Amino acid sequence: YSYDRSRTATIKLLTAGGSLIKEIQQKIEYGNNYFAVPVGRVCSAGTVYKIEITDEAGNKYSAGFIIQ
Repeated sequence: YSYDRSRTATIKLLTAGGSLIKEIQQKIEYGNNYFAVPVGRVCSAGTVYKIEITDEAGNKYSAGFIIQ
């Protein structure tokens, strides 16, 4: 997943089942593979979550993760 230019995108934090927990706007830049999504106390250890980005063509990209 990359862009030839920087742009602002919506990043969604979801439960493993797809329910929305949090949605933020963040600048995405080519070559920058780091996102900081402040979650506060909405996430708990040992639970699977998913982060999702949708591109300008409507394609969805996601990655799952577990908080330890």
